[in-house]
Amino acid sequence: GKKVITTRCSDRKSVLTCGQRCGKLLECGRHQCERICHVGACDPCKVLINAPCFCKKQVEVVICGDMVVKGKVKAEDGIFSCSSTCGKKLRCGNHYCAENCHPGPCGDCELMPSKIRSCYCGKTSLQEQRQSCLDPIPTCSETCAKFLPCQVHRCDQVCHAGNCPPCLVLVTQKCLCGSTSRRVECYKTTLENERFTCDKPCGRKKSCGRHRCSERCCPLSNSNSLHSGGWDPHFCQMACGKKLRCGQHSCESLCHSGHCPPCLETIFTDLTCACGRTSIPPPLPCGTPPPSCQLPCSVPQLCGHSSSHSCHFGDCPPCSVPVAKECIGGHVVLRNIPCGSKDIRCNKLCGKTRQCGLHACGRTCHPAPCDASSGAEPGVRTSCGQTCGAPRRDCRHTCTAPCHPSAPCPDVRCDFRVTITCSCGRLSATVPCDAGGCTGGFNADTVFEASIIQKLPVPLQPVESTGKKIPLGQRKLMCDDECAKLERKRVLADAFDITPPNLDALHFGENSVTSEVLFDLYRRDPKWVLAVEERCKFLVLGKNRGTTTGLKVHVFCPM
Repeated sequence: GKKVITTRCSDRKSVLTCGQRCGKLLECGRHQCERICHVGACDPCKVLINAPCFCKKQVEVVICGDMVVKGKVKAEDGIFSCSSTCGKKLRCGNHYCAENCHPGPCGDCELMPSKIRSCYCGKTSLQEQRQSCLDPIPTCSETCAKFLPCQVHRCDQVCHAGNCPPCLVLVTQKCLCGSTSRRVECYKTTLENERFTCDKPCGRKKSCGRHRCSERCCPLSNSNSLHSGGWDPHFCQMACGKKLRCGQHSCESLCHSGHCPPCLETIFTDLTCACGRTSIPPPLPCGTPPPSCQLPCSVPQLCGHSSSHSCHFGDCPPCSVPVAKECIGGHVVLRNIPCGSKDIRCNKLCGKTRQCGLHACGRTCHPAPCDASSGAEPGVRTSCGQTCGAPRRDCRHTCTAPCHPSAPCPDVRCDFRVTITCSCGRLSATVPCDAGGCTGGFNADTVFEASIIQKLPVPLQPVESTGKKIPLGQRKLMCDDECAKLERKRVLADAFDITPPNLDALHFGENSVTSEVLFDLYRRDPKWVLAVEERCKFLVLGKNRGTTTGLKVHVFCPM
């Protein structure tokens, strides 16, 4: 403002300086600006001052602009507070100032007679006027009853000089999280170095929702606790560290919930496609996708065919030119198969001989080998894992053991279910074949055989004891009375040439009336009944007994 310059209206926005010293009074109120004429506010005062404290005990070099006191000051009065006890003599001449280093004169002595009108507890007025601040202050016999520093309980001592003693009342104090409590003197609850805490870990989730608080005795570990104060112990201060959408940089913000902000980095290089023929000039935000290139792929195909797809990053897709290819098992040649196709299967059975040399592979068309592991030594046949299937020696059923090319079939009991019948074939039952295995002695097989026999509808026919085991599948059931009756009907039908034999139409010995008549005749004349029966047998069984006559008629003598 020291000089006026005439300029064009269009140049009003240009900076006008006169080149002279600024000289404005700085904010400190004590020094002037030494800069050349400038625009804007002046800088803070940087002048160094040797400043004594108010009590004259310390002298420090301070920056003028950092001083709280503005304007002119007297160095002899002090400029700052050193925070130590003042220690100056009061006006009474007997006591010293107990306040911290302060500006201005010290206050009056608190023990002056004009200020003390009662005893220490304030319940009894002084009877005699004190003459000096050195005169003692009398005490009374009343209880002090002043509030102790805890501001809850009162002093229970008799009126006394000085400060009241610490509060010794036992109170219940809870820890910060509220899960543990203790009995302690009241004054200890207000001491900073006596803070009562427990060892219970918090474990609640922090503000980010990802991490958990590991502090012990956390004041917010209880869900009913409310946060108070400026500092939140559950505010997560860990770095987020998640990958941003660009995929190259990590989130540097404090741990938070929800999505991370977009990447603020900038790319200053050209962003090109895979073949390099299409590009985007910089600058670009980090995470910008590469440009889309519609030109054909320039990577040569291994098969020799020309590429039919556009420019791309990464491996080329399989070639799609139709060609003839053999299936993976070598069974058939399939036509119009895409050139890049692999693992072509024809869904036919493999049929190749497996490593055992006995069985054919039963899997559908598959890549070699048929067996997961080769033999231990060259030329040695090993098991393929399939069922053996060879005919058994004792019963000709197939062996059910796993493939065993280097060993004979195991001699174990055959469990194949077979049907056995009686001699006439009317009765039947399903039993295990039971061939093979142990040939004698009392073992599990004999117990098993006995349990099967107990479940049969009729007993088995007896066999001759030859010392060899006869399997259940080769035994026969015993015929019962019904079988014998059917056999008699069959013989009678054969005697009378009934073709086909209708055994249900033949009835003999089944009429109760006829039977009673025969029994009565037999009681009266047994010889005659037996003779008639013998002649009937000869008449019916004549051909079966080797007779050559075709006699089928007999005339009895008149009775």
